[in-house]
Amino acid sequence: MRRVHCPACGHRFEVSRRAIVLRCPQCTGPVRLEDYTLRDQQEVELSTMGDVHVIAGATINGSVICGRLLNDGTLDGQLNIAGELELTPQSVTSGHITACSLHVRPGATLRARMTISPMPKKSA
Repeated sequence: MRRVHCPACGHRFEVSRRAIVLRCPQCTGPVRLEDYTLRDQQEVELSTMGDVHVIAGATINGSVICGRLLNDGTLDGQLNIAGELELTPQSVTSGHITACSLHVRPGATLRARMTISPMPKKSA
Protein backbone atom coordinates (compact mmCIF):
# COMPACT_ATOMS: atom_id res chain seq x y z
CA MET A 1 0.00 0.00 0.00
CA ARG A 2 1.02 3.61 -0.52
CA ARG A 3 -0.45 6.83 0.79
CA VAL A 4 -1.65 9.37 -1.80
CA HIS A 5 -3.77 12.49 -1.87
CA CYS A 6 -6.34 13.63 -4.40
CA PRO A 7 -5.09 16.62 -6.42
CA ALA A 8 -8.67 17.92 -6.74
CA CYS A 9 -9.94 17.83 -3.13
CA GLY A 10 -6.80 17.05 -1.06
CA HIS A 11 -8.31 13.91 0.52
CA ARG A 12 -5.61 11.49 1.75
CA PHE A 13 -6.09 7.74 1.38
CA GLU A 14 -4.17 4.49 0.84
CA VAL A 15 -4.07 2.50 -2.39
CA SER A 16 -2.34 -0.61 -3.70
CA ARG A 17 1.17 -0.05 -5.07
CA ARG A 18 -0.09 -1.72 -8.28
CA ALA A 19 -2.82 0.88 -8.91
CA ILE A 20 -2.32 3.16 -11.92
CA VAL A 21 -5.59 5.10 -12.20
CA LEU A 22 -8.44 5.24 -9.69
CA ARG A 23 -11.18 7.49 -8.35
CA CYS A 24 -10.92 9.49 -5.15
CA PRO A 25 -13.24 7.97 -2.53
CA GLN A 26 -14.29 11.47 -1.39
CA CYS A 27 -14.86 13.53 -4.57
CA THR A 28 -14.78 10.68 -7.16
CA GLY A 29 -12.27 12.64 -9.26
CA PRO A 30 -9.67 10.66 -11.23
CA VAL A 31 -6.27 10.11 -9.58
CA ARG A 32 -3.36 8.93 -11.75
CA LEU A 33 -0.47 7.11 -10.09
CA GLU A 34 1.90 6.62 -13.03
CA ASP A 35 5.61 7.37 -12.68
CA TYR A 36 7.28 9.61 -15.30
CA THR A 37 10.85 10.27 -16.41
CA LEU A 38 11.21 13.62 -18.20
CA ARG A 39 13.99 13.97 -20.78
CA ASP A 40 15.27 16.51 -23.32
CA GLN A 41 13.60 19.93 -23.59
CA GLN A 42 9.84 19.85 -22.97
CA GLU A 43 6.83 22.01 -22.17
CA VAL A 44 4.67 19.89 -19.84
CA GLU A 45 1.35 19.91 -18.08
CA LEU A 46 1.53 16.78 -15.94
CA SER A 47 -0.72 15.50 -13.16
CA THR A 48 0.06 12.23 -11.38
CA MET A 49 0.40 11.16 -7.77
CA GLY A 50 3.29 8.94 -8.87
CA ASP A 51 6.99 9.82 -8.96
CA VAL A 52 8.45 12.28 -11.50
CA HIS A 53 12.18 12.27 -12.33
CA VAL A 54 13.75 15.08 -14.37
CA ILE A 55 16.98 13.56 -15.67
CA ALA A 56 20.33 15.36 -15.94
CA GLY A 57 20.50 17.49 -19.08
CA ALA A 58 16.71 17.88 -19.38
CA THR A 59 15.09 21.34 -19.47
CA ILE A 60 11.45 21.25 -18.39
CA ASN A 61 8.97 24.17 -18.32
CA GLY A 62 5.34 24.04 -17.27
CA SER A 63 3.03 22.68 -14.61
CA VAL A 64 3.71 19.53 -12.59
CA ILE A 65 1.45 18.01 -9.95
CA CYS A 66 2.92 14.81 -8.51
CA GLY A 67 3.45 12.62 -5.49
CA ARG A 68 7.25 12.97 -5.40
CA LEU A 69 9.72 14.83 -7.62
CA LEU A 70 13.45 14.25 -8.13
CA ASN A 71 15.19 16.96 -10.15
CA ASP A 72 18.57 16.23 -11.76
CA GLY A 73 18.06 18.77 -14.59
CA THR A 74 16.55 22.22 -15.11
CA LEU A 75 12.93 22.75 -14.07
CA ASP A 76 10.87 25.95 -14.18
CA GLY A 77 7.17 26.34 -13.53
CA GLN A 78 4.26 25.71 -11.20
CA LEU A 79 5.06 22.65 -9.04
CA ASN A 80 2.65 21.08 -6.55
CA ILE A 81 4.19 18.04 -4.86
CA ALA A 82 2.22 15.92 -2.39
CA GLY A 83 5.42 14.44 -0.93
CA GLU A 84 9.13 15.21 -1.21
CA LEU A 85 10.90 17.50 -3.65
CA GLU A 86 14.53 16.39 -3.94
CA LEU A 87 17.10 18.60 -5.69
CA THR A 88 20.44 17.07 -6.69
CA PRO A 89 23.75 18.99 -6.91
CA GLN A 90 23.50 19.73 -10.66
CA SER A 91 19.80 20.72 -10.60
CA VAL A 92 18.38 24.19 -11.30
CA THR A 93 14.82 24.72 -10.03
CA SER A 94 12.68 27.87 -10.28
CA GLY A 95 9.04 28.92 -10.22
CA HIS A 96 6.20 28.59 -7.71
CA ILE A 97 6.53 25.46 -5.58
CA THR A 98 4.31 23.79 -2.99
CA ALA A 99 5.58 20.58 -1.38
CA CYS A 100 5.29 18.60 1.85
CA SER A 101 9.06 18.34 2.28
CA LEU A 102 12.23 19.57 0.61
CA HIS A 103 15.65 17.95 0.35
CA VAL A 104 18.29 20.20 -1.22
CA ARG A 105 21.69 18.62 -1.76
CA PRO A 106 24.77 20.86 -1.69
CA GLY A 107 25.35 22.47 -5.10
CA ALA A 108 21.68 22.62 -6.18
CA THR A 109 20.33 25.95 -7.45
CA LEU A 110 16.89 26.97 -6.17
CA ARG A 111 15.14 30.24 -7.12
CA ALA A 112 11.48 29.94 -6.23
CA ARG A 113 8.51 31.15 -4.29
CA MET A 114 7.84 28.22 -1.97
CA THR A 115 5.41 26.77 0.51
CA ILE A 116 6.68 23.75 2.44
CA SER A 117 3.95 22.28 4.64
CA PRO A 118 2.93 18.80 5.79
CA MET A 119 -0.60 19.43 4.46
CA PRO A 120 -0.45 20.46 0.78
CA LYS A 121 -3.06 22.88 -0.47
CA LYS A 122 -5.58 21.77 -3.06
CA SER A 123 -4.47 22.06 -6.68
CA ALA A 124 -6.13 24.62 -8.88
